[in-house]
Amino acid sequence: MQTKALVIIDIQNDITKNYKDVIDNINKAIDWAAGNNIHVVYIRHENLSDGTRTFKPNTRGAELAPDLKIVSTNIFTKYKGNALTSAEFADFIDKNKIRDFYITGADAVACVKSTCYNLRKANYGVAVLSDCVTSYDKRKIDEMLNYYKSKGCEVMDLNEKLKKASEIIQSRTASGEYKNQHCVLAQEDLDGRVTAAVITPSRANGIGQLTFCSGVESNWAKRARRDSRAAVCFSSEEYSITLRGKLEVLTDTASKRENWYTGMENHFPNADDPNYCVLRFTTEKYKLFVDWQEVEGSFGNL
Repeated sequence: MQTKALVIIDIQNDITKNYKDVIDNINKAIDWAAGNNIHVVYIRHENLSDGTRTFKPNTRGAELAPDLKIVSTNIFTKYKGNALTSAEFADFIDKNKIRDFYITGADAVACVKSTCYNLRKANYGVAVLSDCVTSYDKRKIDEMLNYYKSKGCEVMDLNEKLKKASEIIQSRTASGEYKNQHCVLAQEDLDGRVTAAVITPSRANGIGQLTFCSGVESNWAKRARRDSRAAVCFSSEEYSITLRGKLEVLTDTASKRENWYTGMENHFPNADDPNYCVLRFTTEKYKLFVDWQEVEGSFGNL
């Protein structure tokens, strides 16, 4: 397990109903964390003040929201805004040597704000997932994101990074607009050593799947039939996208015709040539450096 934790703050029945706007993103972030051995922590708030109307102990309002995905038993209760005031949470951090936190939840102007401030004060690494925090007054969210940055927090949007990476990859396919329509494809060579070469992607489906045109007896196809493990890398001075996954050889007519592009006639007479094939790469792991931020994970968990 990594020394990182995803923290979901106060997504309870008594929290602002605006949480409905971000609950799907929070649940995706939970899947992403769970799939990448990142601790998932749930923080509950309880009010002990006399006459309180919300977050009262042993009431439905203090329970975690029913549409929040629960994947761990790391559920800690706090009685103040700052999550670090929970002795159980602080002990969990020490025992698991947590150094970096991804923060989600509510309220952006209260408990999320206090927790971020105090985590940074204690010199922990903090990344606020901007599409996973909300407030009773959503007009203040942008102000709060700027506040988090001013305190040394990183503000990031996981879904936006994946979208940006997908757009970059699409631009580097044979039909894309980028001038250098290629990537590096790495495989295990026939002698057991890793080899890498430049190749043009034919098509892309986000970061999840890429196809390449090749020959049935090409070294790429031979290596794929021997060992399907492969990696793909797109890079420039501004970004780096590394994908790891499986590579398979397709020889069916539909795949060959669908992936044929202008220029392939220099290698094969037409898409029905029996010597022509398609290589399909399916992503399992990704590591992205986009907009000067790094994100890594397992594909399908976000």
